[in-house]
Amino acid sequence: MSTISPAAAAAQEAALLQLIKDSQTTNYLAAGGLTLLIIEHISTFNKELEYVWKGPLSLWSVLYVWTRYFTLICLVMDVSFMFRPMKNSQMPTIHSGTATICMNMK
Repeated sequence: MSTISPAAAAAQEAALLQLIKDSQTTNYLAAGGLTLLIIEHISTFNKELEYVWKGPLSLWSVLYVWTRYFTLICLVMDVSFMFRPMKNSQMPTIHSGTATICMNMK
């Protein structure tokens, strides 16, 4: 088992903390984007009913509905995955003696 210097261990720890902060920022931005998308869907639903659902079926209306709701579904799934708590077996652990990051994915 190899050991690493205290300076390298501190650098790895700082890098890990930065990754956690970046991950949190990404999660919050995705949740904010989902919120804006839902607000936009609600505010334009009347026009969508008038122009898309009550109008004739065409390639453009199908493409509009597909892109509008596929994006919403994907973002909802993405955000729900981002904020899902991890099981203990999936949590990264840091061994303090060697500052080795082990991912216990089972």
